[in-house]
Amino acid sequence: MEDGQKKLVSQIVLFIVVFAIAFFGTKYVMSALKSENSELKKAVAELNKDCPKVIDSETRLDSASTFDNTFEYHFTLINFSKVDPKLNIESVKKEIQYSAQKNYDTNPAMAGFREKDVLLKYSYKDKAGKALFDFTVKTNKK
Repeated sequence: MEDGQKKLVSQIVLFIVVFAIAFFGTKYVMSALKSENSELKKAVAELNKDCPKVIDSETRLDSASTFDNTFEYHFTLINFSKVDPKLNIESVKKEIQYSAQKNYDTNPAMAGFREKDVLLKYSYKDKAGKALFDFTVKTNKK
């Protein structure tokens, strides 16, 4: 075989090897992501069996949902109205967000979510169903 043909054959072989690695690597990664998303969907389905659920005197968990690598909780603040002039929405949001982040960082029940870098999104609405605020917490990797 001539040098030109050897070079062409080696380039074709190299292309096939690189393509195969990329193809199967992508397939593996995608199946892992589908598996994680499947776990999140199962968790959502399990949680939604008990919804709506009163959490405390102010809060009701209406449902949960998932998309990508995000687990979303949908809450209603049952004694709050968005139009109430006494309601400081930013203050309430800040307090709830702080508690949610602390819970995510320290609660042993959240370890599986932390290990997989799942984002937790919290959406809140008032007693009339009007959106109040939302926020997302994530793993604080050190």
